[in-house]
Amino acid sequence: VAAAGLVSESGHAPSSGGKPRTLLSPRADGAYAVGVQLDPDAAVIVVVDLAGEVLASRRLRLTDPSDPADVVARVAGAARRLTTRTPIDPARLLGTGIATPGPIDGPAGAVVSPPNFRGWGRVPLLEMFGAATGTPVAMDNDATAAAIGERWIGGRSRAGSFLFLYRGTGGGAGIVLNNTVLHGDSGNAGEFGHMA
Repeated sequence: VAAAGLVSESGHAPSSGGKPRTLLSPRADGAYAVGVQLDPDAAVIVVVDLAGEVLASRRLRLTDPSDPADVVARVAGAARRLTTRTPIDPARLLGTGIATPGPIDGPAGAVVSPPNFRGWGRVPLLEMFGAATGTPVAMDNDATAAAIGERWIGGRSRAGSFLFLYRGTGGGAGIVLNNTVLHGDSGNAGEFGHMA
């Protein structure tokens, strides 16, 4: 990990015998990732470093999101332009994360007829974004992705269990139980649907 440039020494800690322990910290510039949040009106695209700091962002308006292939091509192109304009080492770009409205088929990497994306039946977003970006891609329900981010950034104050309520164009929840994100069998835990 140190040889890969992901961590650096940040000091020493007392030892209970023998050599003092060397403390390691993540290097913010050790790796980068692209994050995409899909919403019917817009896609928000960010470039983040290993510490989770947003280095660049772009909001891409989606005037007619009825064609999944067009949306993926436009978002991937905007992400490519954003990473090119951001002063990062392209060799350290780990991949792309997609936060998408549900319901999803987590194991298949597909969205399944999201209510606010008219015309989207069963869309293999994971595969489509992988082909369009040429990078490894991770995909999760938007509410679950938000809960993961909250747990990661919140550190000790977010340890344990919590329910993250998400309200965007739609609504849902991300569930963390005993420091474990609950996805459910299909990746839709917390996707409570649309109620009047």
